[in-house]
Amino acid sequence: MNPQLMQLTNLVELSVLEEIITRFQDASGLTTMVTDHQGRPIIKRGKFSDFCDTIRELPEFQQNCRKCDASAGVEATYMGQPLIYQCHAGIVDVAVPILINDHYIGMILTGQVVLSEEDMQTLPKRNVYPPIDFTKYPEILKKREQFFNTFRRMTLKQIQAYSNLLFTIANYIAEIGYKKLIEQELNQQRLQLAEEEKAKAVLKKNMVKYELKSIQAQLNPSFLLNTFNSIQRQAILEDANITSDLLLSFASILRRSLKLKDSLTTIRDELKYINDYIILRNISSHKKIVFETDIDESCLTHEIPVFTLQPFIENVLINNWKTDNLDCHISLVVKSDEEIIRFNLSNRNLVINHETTQEILNTQSSKNKSMSVTTLNIKNVVDILIEYYGSRFTWKFLSSEQEGTTIQLSIPRYNL
Repeated sequence: MNPQLMQLTNLVELSVLEEIITRFQDASGLTTMVTDHQGRPIIKRGKFSDFCDTIRELPEFQQNCRKCDASAGVEATYMGQPLIYQCHAGIVDVAVPILINDHYIGMILTGQVVLSEEDMQTLPKRNVYPPIDFTKYPEILKKREQFFNTFRRMTLKQIQAYSNLLFTIANYIAEIGYKKLIEQELNQQRLQLAEEEKAKAVLKKNMVKYELKSIQAQLNPSFLLNTFNSIQRQAILEDANITSDLLLSFASILRRSLKLKDSLTTIRDELKYINDYIILRNISSHKKIVFETDIDESCLTHEIPVFTLQPFIENVLINNWKTDNLDCHISLVVKSDEEIIRFNLSNRNLVINHETTQEILNTQSSKNKSMSVTTLNIKNVVDILIEYYGSRFTWKFLSSEQEGTTIQLSIPRYNL
């Protein structure tokens, strides 16, 4: 249990405790006080004797009274039962500990009585330092003598009975409160566990749905790919070579696009995808796309995020080519040193207007929701590369009448 909850005021309602102490004081006539685990008074019933009030007003006596009460409380807690004792002034007091699982949570102090001479001799006086010489205080000594001569006398058995009654009732009430708190905590844990189990059940149900959809998603592409392969084989039988190449390239692109679980691909596979894409574009378009490469072969097996290069080629270098009577010449140069792989994509005959250039250059900082498809696609690629490589990814976009249009990408050769 939370230690903060192991406090008397959290375990027992004050109104209940006050009623117990009030009835006890009315029945016994004993001055009674309840303190918390830090010794702070919570309830007090009855008055200290005139003698005790007097000596507690003087600092030197007051300090000894506190020491006496504290040492008795410690001993009663250690014993786990009421302690009847003579204070340093010779008055009989009782310390009744309130314990939960040997954990001290409060104390009941009662007494202010005098026992018979025989019983008084059985109770050793608690010594404090420095001892008080009452002969130096005539007025206090006089009140002390009056107290012993006039104050109520009890037998040791009577004070023991009262002490045990208090100990039994107070600890029983505290135990009930403790069990109630434990039950509340258990109920709260049960509710929390039930909510967690409910959440797990919902998650499991959603996972089953997801797995089913995943299986369906795998079946549908497989059906499509098998269909395209059948059509491609039929095209070969009919000597429709162009149609066969078209279907083969399209099936290759489709297969790669549908492999959603693969977030990385090799540079070699990326180039194959680009070649298949250009084959399709050349068949379906009047203008021809010429794709030239200069690749460092040591880079071909290096993995990069899927669709790192293709969006730049399609959305920038091809879609912005407006001249139908001229071929679109695109070059890709990939070079590497020990740390960096550099991609240089260019179309020397393509010049992109200033407005589009600025829009592409500002993809990272732009918050314009109506940005063009070209800019949006480039932004998505740049965001993915930044997410994957962080500050180790850099890129440049240049377009001028003298140099044409160039896109430069740099990524680390090895992931840290």
